[in-house]
Formats: sequence, C-alpha cells, structure tokens
Amino acid sequence: MNGSDYAVVWFDKSFTPIRSSLAVAAFEGVPLGAMLVREESGAFSKMPNKYAFLNTDVIRMHNGTIDDISGNGEYAIGRWTNGLYYANTSPQTLTSADGIHYVVYQKLLLAADATNGRKLQCRLQNSTKPTSSNGVAAPGTVSGTVTLDTRTLAFSFTLNLAVGADSATIGPMTATLPASTTWWSLNSTMLGSDKTSVALLPIGTDSESPTLALGYTAQMPTVGYANGVAIFKCDQVVL
Repeated sequence: MNGSDYAVVWFDKSFTPIRSSLAVAAFEGVPLGAMLVREESGAFSKMPNKYAFLNTDVIRMHNGTIDDISGNGEYAIGRWTNGLYYANTSPQTLTSADGIHYVVYQKLLLAADATNGRKLQCRLQNSTKPTSSNGVAAPGTVSGTVTLDTRTLAFSFTLNLAVGADSATIGPMTATLPASTTWWSLNSTMLGSDKTSVALLPIGTDSESPTLALGYTAQMPTVGYANGVAIFKCDQVVL
C-alpha cells in the first residue's frame, strides 16, 4: 500500500446486525507505527481498538495465522484465524474456522457528478473467506455483483455466500451513499435488518472508477452468522 495515513475497519467474529456497533471498529488517519503494524507479507498484525472497556488501544495477533491476504496500493485485506489474539489484557482464542476480518485502505470521498457521472458495473476483485459466528463450519466462499451510479451515488448489490453446508444470498439491496458524515465518519453507508448488515466503503484515489469494500454479516440457516470482506472494482460502464 502507498501513503502514510490509512483508514482501518475490522469486524470481530461476533459481528451481527444486532451487535454491529460493538463488533466493528473504524478509524481514520492512522499512520503505520505503534497502533498499526504491517508485516513483511503485507498482512496487518496490530490495529487500533476503540473499545474503552477492553482497557487497550490496540487489537493484536499473538501467535495465530493471517490468511486471505490481498491488496494493492489502495487497500489491504486479511483474516486473523487459528491462534491467539489480544483485544484486552487476556488472550482470546480463534479456531481455524474463526475469523477477524479487516480492511486497511486509503479513504475515497465520492461526490455525485450529475454531468459527467456514469453507471458502473463493479467486479469482485478480492475477498476474505466468510466465516461463521459459531466457529465450527469451515471458511467458505463469496461471490456477487455491485452497480454504482456516480451521477447520484445510488448503488445496488447482491452477495452469494456459502459456509459449511449453508448458503445464503444478501440482496438485492439498493441504497444511496450519503453526501455528508456517516455512521463512522467515513464516506460510507451501513444497511441493516434483523438478519443482515453491510458496510460499504469507497477506497482509493480514482473517483471515476472507484473501488468499494463491502463488510457484511448475514444469518445462515444452521451455522449462525457469516462475516467477511469483499472488494469490488467499478470500471465497467453500463449503457
């Protein structure tokens, strides 16, 4: 990744629509250093933590594995799994079926462009493997489609999840990116229901063909909630 200061969002394994405000941490303007540590592999092993009741200002991987590492100069994603991590003074355990999903990125502030904007199809570029909240089912797969109209900032998406023997579809959902400060002071939006929550994060420096990160949780038939992060590149014009 390029740059010196980043936005950071991570989703712990208890991220559900009901607990979304307690299970998501979001920060802006974080430099690499004591609160944000990047390994030689490109994975991030320490990130800021906003929860005062946890008596710490960071969350850090101790002796586990960081899987699903991918990214470019604009973002990095990954999933902590299979080991110990610290979110307070005591170690917490992750099984190989667990996941703390993160995205570290350059924030993109989008503005509607009624004159030169376009409707764009967004292709899945990278993702973490979705994991279940019960920590039993093996990590699964995600696919999906997103459209974004930069004339109005209206978007729609569908995500298809498979975790263990379960499958589920999020969407189709339609909404509009807000033009002002949002839930976590980023140019993003969060949709919620009793079974689904999705955080949409614009990424990078290219407002004409933006990159979007979707952090999601969805209720599955038997394995609890499935969580993950998916990255979409919006660069195909819809005529």
